[in-house]
Amino acid sequence: MLTRKNLFLLPILSFLLLACDNNPLDVDVSDIQLEINYVDMRTAMHDYKGEKLMRTHQQYKKEIPDIYNYFLGACMGFQEGYNDSTYKASMKSFREDEGVKLFEGEIDAKFKKLKPIEEKLTDGFKHIKYHLPKAKMPSHIVFMNSLFRSSVWVTENEVGIGLGNYLGENSKTVQKTDPSVMYQWMRKAMRREYLERDVVENWVSTHLIEEKDLNLASDLIYYGKVMYLIKAAYPEMHDRLVLRYTQSQWKWAEKNEQAFWDYLMQNQMFYRNEEITQMNLFNAGPKTPGLPIEGSPDRLGKYLGYKIVCDYMEETDVTVAQMVKADYKKILQKYKPGED
Repeated sequence: MLTRKNLFLLPILSFLLLACDNNPLDVDVSDIQLEINYVDMRTAMHDYKGEKLMRTHQQYKKEIPDIYNYFLGACMGFQEGYNDSTYKASMKSFREDEGVKLFEGEIDAKFKKLKPIEEKLTDGFKHIKYHLPKAKMPSHIVFMNSLFRSSVWVTENEVGIGLGNYLGENSKTVQKTDPSVMYQWMRKAMRREYLERDVVENWVSTHLIEEKDLNLASDLIYYGKVMYLIKAAYPEMHDRLVLRYTQSQWKWAEKNEQAFWDYLMQNQMFYRNEEITQMNLFNAGPKTPGLPIEGSPDRLGKYLGYKIVCDYMEETDVTVAQMVKADYKKILQKYKPGED
């Protein structure tokens, strides 16, 4: 039987339940002012000809010089000092190549509409700006075909996205690549669902989080902060996507979190600074090398760093901005492996 007292408690209980479900990173960014210029460079490289192509060529050299020079040099193989006739001839040859036609066709089919990507990227950076109002933001984000040279390339003010790197392992172009150059684990990682988080990770790690590189512990916290800012950019994103993991990789990491921590503790690795350890724990690959446990995903160091930072944020009242500046030892002290 509901008494007057019980009726009074119902709205309070409802409020508390809602509060428990509330995501502190799910903030209102509708008033955040941010202008990012998006450039679909593929249109010019793929469709423009003659004087229109040359005008756009000059425009890109002026407006997005770092990304465009990267595209011409690292992707297209242009040498310094090339002239207009060399550029025209090279672009003509590039377009007429049958492999390039297949590649471009697959990209066109996969990414017919770029607007949803643009909106999601802008929203993500607005979320970061909400927490870090003075943080550096990209002026231009450029969609291009990097010919598999890179997924995301960050410069001082620009971001380049190699759309071909998100075609998926079943792409005909991907399947035709030399398996001794593009390994199977690389193909499996070319998932469309990773695109936006990749942009944020590369921008944050380049411009927003200072890397100390003192020892393994400081590296763990550095990468944990980077991962946490991805989560801040996309509060509704599943943690597995924050870590660039598949469902099975995430389940393995969750199941073996305590064992991984114990392994690092037992081998007294936290305050060592060894390049091989850094590479093993943080670099992309088929697995995390050196572990006594079979079946691990790669980059377990990033996973553990993220879990440590998440624990710190749950156990303290600090803001995201304060977390970014917090000393790595202070953050590490809050970690309680094996506890949810």
